[in-house]
Amino acid sequence: MTAKRHIMSGLNYSPVERRTRESILKSLESTDPNEIHNALESAAYWGEDWRWAQAQLLRFSQHGDEIVLWAVALGFSLVAVFQGEVDEDLVMPVLARLKECPRLKDVAEEAEEDNIHFVRKRRMGKDIELARRLPPEWRP
Repeated sequence: MTAKRHIMSGLNYSPVERRTRESILKSLESTDPNEIHNALESAAYWGEDWRWAQAQLLRFSQHGDEIVLWAVALGFSLVAVFQGEVDEDLVMPVLARLKECPRLKDVAEEAEEDNIHFVRKRRMGKDIELARRLPPEWRP
């Protein structure tokens, strides 16, 4: 199974590596889509600064590789779920565009739903509890 199909199929769980901002930025300079994917995922999953994580995701939202775009959609979901914040005016149009790609449709739709639930409903005053990150050593 190729790395692309492995990640996009969701068949196997692997923990999200916690990285420093410096390490993430270095990986984002790579030409390897898997390296970029992993860096974006780490920024979105572990990051405490949602604006910074969102900026990295937006930076790659026009990338030519589906594995990177998968990480962009997943990242917007992770930021919403763990931090309850995104700039919907910037994020929702990207997700709408990603939904047009058949292989990204499901992850983009899920990210839209997470943003509506964890961001928009919270802003409307609903009591929506944010998700908690799994510890790095957690296994299913």
